Amino acid sequence: WGAMLHLTNEHLIVKDVILNRFLSSKSETVEVVVSDFDDSVFHVQVSPEQKDLMKVSATIRGAEKILGKFSNVVRDIYGSLLQDTPESGYHITLEVDLTKLPETNEEKEKLASKLAQIKRNVFGAPFIGLSQALLSGTPSKESFSFEFRLGEFVHFIPSDDRVIVTYDVSFKDSTDLAVARIFLQEFNEIRRARDLASAPFPNFSPVAPQDLVERPELIQTVKENPDRAGFLSFAFTKRHMENGKLENSTDHIVQFRSYIHYHIKCSKSQMHTKMRARVNSLLEVLNRAVPEVPKDKKEKKTFSGRTFVVQTGGAVGL
Repeated sequence: WGAMLHLTNEHLIVKDVILNRFLSSKSETVEVVVSDFDDSVFHVQVSPEQKDLMKVSATIRGAEKILGKFSNVVRDIYGSLLQDTPESGYHITLEVDLTKLPETNEEKEKLASKLAQIKRNVFGAPFIGLSQALLSGTPSKESFSFEFRLGEFVHFIPSDDRVIVTYDVSFKDSTDLAVARIFLQEFNEIRRARDLASAPFPNFSPVAPQDLVERPELIQTVKENPDRAGFLSFAFTKRHMENGKLENSTDHIVQFRSYIHYHIKCSKSQMHTKMRARVNSLLEVLNRAVPEVPKDKKEKKTFSGRTFVVQTGGAVGL
């Protein structure tokens, strides 16, 4: 079924809208609103009143809680582009002066990509903040969690030598849920592979892991949920953050839930393809098994369409 799709960190539609305006030689207005599968909403605007100013705003589930504690991380990424007061109806707003864009198209594309990664940078802010504290030698003692999808939480649990990221995963579709439980259980098997020994240690559990149970501020978010597939945790140590690896680790954390959903859909598609192929092969067998009509029962017709019936003693034309 071919190579797996590589999910990008930036929202491609948002990036295209921004980049097209950056590369345009006209002072065009822009008014684009885009929704994502996790109920995120993005708004790119260049108003007629301020054609030299572009606003990129976003509504992201959990953003208010994240920005309340890790706004410094997001500000380190965007600097003066981040506005103190977001656009009405949105959690975060970035502003770009279109008269002060980079000179080369390559630099403009990098800026457009950075703006289009607004959800990635907000979602990943807790992990970046806790990881930076660990690398600085003063690890945080406070855990953090937020609801990133309806009914689904991600928990960040710091300690003296690692940051544990735990996903509370659920699926509304019963088939997706069944496949997800089997899929997630494989993480407990794959961690034994020698070639993955240096990767973040995974652990899947159908019930809340001990790290969550021991934290009252986290366990209160774990409520009875019939759609829950389980809890999947990854333990990130300093070696997963040092030497420029922090950005890559953050990318994987942000995209993980989407990758799970993508793999489940691909698995279902593969199973359906195999079932259809099997049904077709069985139909071919059945078609070949149809008994032939005996020769003495076959109709015989003349060129003019008259039918002959074979009787005892010879053929009689009708």
